Amino acid sequence: MTGGVKIRVLVLDVEEELAKGAVLEVPGRIDFAEFLGIVCAKYPRFRDRFCPGGALAPYAKVFIDGRALAGPAGQVGPGSEVVFFPAIHGG
Repeated sequence: MTGGVKIRVLVLDVEEELAKGAVLEVPGRIDFAEFLGIVCAKYPRFRDRFCPGGALAPYAKVFIDGRALAGPAGQVGPGSEVVFFPAIHGG
């Protein structure tokens, strides 16, 4: 894709394929749901962990540009940074 905007994606989990970050190109400002579809299509292990059934898993926490995503209605745009936090296990 050329002519799109770049979005930085981080997953805070060393086992994930995006743990070191990635920059994805999208066609402009888009809804978070559309963005999530792009990420899930490109990274199968991410999809299996964060999008089982095609929607964001309820245990996943997402921050867009430092603000917690309160629901599926967020947007990402030029220069956005999206951070995914997996469930934290303790014992």
